[in-house]
Amino acid sequence: QVSDAVTAARTDLLLISAEFSDGDVCKLIHSMRQGDVGGNLFMPVMMMTDKPTKNLVGKIVNSGADDLLIQPFSTTQFLDKLNALIDDRKPYVVTTDYIGPDRRKKDGRNEGKQIPTLEVPNLLSAKLRGDGDVLKMDNLVRKALQEINLQRLDRYGDQLIWLIDRIIPGIERAAGEELEPEIEGFIKRLVDVAEDTGRRLIGTKYAHVNYLCESLVGVAYNLDADG
Repeated sequence: QVSDAVTAARTDLLLISAEFSDGDVCKLIHSMRQGDVGGNLFMPVMMMTDKPTKNLVGKIVNSGADDLLIQPFSTTQFLDKLNALIDDRKPYVVTTDYIGPDRRKKDGRNEGKQIPTLEVPNLLSAKLRGDGDVLKMDNLVRKALQEINLQRLDRYGDQLIWLIDRIIPGIERAAGEELEPEIEGFIKRLVDVAEDTGRRLIGTKYAHVNYLCESLVGVAYNLDADG
């Protein structure tokens, strides 16, 4: 079963149809990349489809899958993509809601804060090259996970500021009346981000400020309950 393959930390490559009968594959891969499902969020994933609609391709890209094969495809096409995954795997990028290959266009623009990329452990390549020492690979994965966690905390810090900068004026505009639906949505998002930030702080050098996240969650819950 797919869930078993995703849960297994030693699965070398997941090749799966996007039109899977037992659930939403894109959601499963997204959960795996977030570290919510499975034992290895760096598992190489190639998805296949014979109906590459704009909506489906967008879901596949946003799931964090490494590549997409349009059916029918030739052996040569498959091997080209596989070799690219082995020899030239894309670095990962971490945002508030995405972890996966960096597909941003390099257009020379420098707008806003630059999000760094992360070279992730390529266990498939290491195994094929005879460099698949389990302890060494586990250490590489552990270090990469720590870096992803710190990058996610950095993204969350930016989003918390962004949300608060919109929630406070929204509350002031309401002046005791019902909040705008958009502001209510921002408050719910604030709860989610603050809770996950608190969880991710545990075990890091920033763990001592976890109580600030707990306070923020409490304030956001009260705002949400009071309307």
